[in-house]
Amino acid sequence: MAGAGLPAGGGGLSSPVGASDGGTGATSLTDGGVLLGSGTGAVTAMSVLADGAIIVGDGTTDPVAESGATALTSLGAMGLAGGTFTGSIALDTKDISTDTTTGTKVGTGTTQKLAFWNATPVVQPGHIIDPDGGANVGHSVTDGGETLTRAELNGMLNQLGTKINSNADALDAILADLAELGLQASS
Repeated sequence: MAGAGLPAGGGGLSSPVGASDGGTGATSLTDGGVLLGSGTGAVTAMSVLADGAIIVGDGTTDPVAESGATALTSLGAMGLAGGTFTGSIALDTKDISTDTTTGTKVGTGTTQKLAFWNATPVVQPGHIIDPDGGANVGHSVTDGGETLTRAELNGMLNQLGTKINSNADALDAILADLAELGLQASS
């Protein structure tokens, strides 16, 4: 082993043992650092990783230490880092917790498509036209025993029917929007 830098007689090394001879090729290494292979050259010692940092590789160059949103993005967990997430998240038997100060939005724009329970995602439904007021048909009967003609009664009933139909139309539109979002089963 004299060719590997070892003196005869088993004394200390006079120079680093090269990688080609099974050594590191380095005279000193970073305390707590991670060693990276460098082919036939000396190993490369990474600095000590910061708290929470992980080593991320790209398959081509030397790995690097990353943490926080950068690491999550590199690992493909962009949705967790606030970026764009294109995969699925399995949340079987999991709770979703939000803070109690600012809350959490699901969909931050009216053109983003959302759906529930396997419905086809759709953009935010438009405003449903407000129904025509209440059931007041413009006539009141007093305790005086007022008598209405058949025509007056038919007119009041027609007005009431129009208002009921208007409310029913608005309710039907709400139910259709809920079904389209998947929040209610369609009929």
